[in-house]
Amino acid sequence: MHLCRFLSGGILSLSLTLLNCGNPLSPEVQESTLRSSKPSSHEPLIEFHDPFETEKGWGIFEEVVGGNPCYGDGIGQVVRSGDAARSGRYGLRVWANRANSLKSNHVMANNKLSNFGQTGIYRYELYAYIAPETGSAGQVGPEFSVQNTRQVSPGAFRTFSAGIQYIANPYLPRDWNIWTEDAPGQASWHPFMTQALQPGQWYALALEVDFNANRYVRFWLRGKGVDLSMDLSAYRIAPEVKFTEEAFWISLEAENLWNNCGTAGAFQYKVCYDQVRLHRRGGGDHQPDLRANAPADLP
Repeated sequence: MHLCRFLSGGILSLSLTLLNCGNPLSPEVQESTLRSSKPSSHEPLIEFHDPFETEKGWGIFEEVVGGNPCYGDGIGQVVRSGDAARSGRYGLRVWANRANSLKSNHVMANNKLSNFGQTGIYRYELYAYIAPETGSAGQVGPEFSVQNTRQVSPGAFRTFSAGIQYIANPYLPRDWNIWTEDAPGQASWHPFMTQALQPGQWYALALEVDFNANRYVRFWLRGKGVDLSMDLSAYRIAPEVKFTEEAFWISLEAENLWNNCGTAGAFQYKVCYDQVRLHRRGGGDHQPDLRANAPADLP
């Protein structure tokens, strides 16, 4: 398991691998050109909604974990597509190893929503769909995260990353992982529930996090035969030392099945996303009544 950073001042890649690659190194990459609107002051980020009917500045990053040659980049794709839509004409398709190479490929769609870190309670909602033609060829995905770098004191910056990851590998338990604190300033993936997803079905997912208390709040998963609401308040969001400027990012991710560095064949994996929404729930120490206020647009 690795936490590898990319894009100066911005986003962290939260990925799971089955290979011990040693200490993960931070790849040096250029920041993607994004066209999303960013607050120009320290005003709170209140709302972001993307039904993917128009371009809203999603970039792509393909993580080569720790510089490991078993991982490739330039072989995946992030694109608005008509075959990825739950409603409307378009959704977002995240396609790991579209080139059908013998590499592992961790693909991240990313969007920088603000040049400033945020406080408050935020809820991240989305729909996700595992393409049935690649349903048995995934390592992880759906996977999504909110990554929030704030200046906590003059000259001191901490990155608060909240992420959820589904283990799609058909040879492993269908666990759901949470990126949470291990020790002060350190975090890694931890399983918090087991629930299989069925390829070819849309699922509604939502995550609520409290960036005042730096804790998770709740996770929802709803779809065919599934209606779960999980209290995550026992999990802390670690203040990690990563960057030297403020930023607020969200991500949508997928990774193809680990293939023993090419010896097991080539695998492609597609996860589609639609109706992505992030909104601020409240400030101060307010805790919403989650039982009474489940995400309104979830089924």
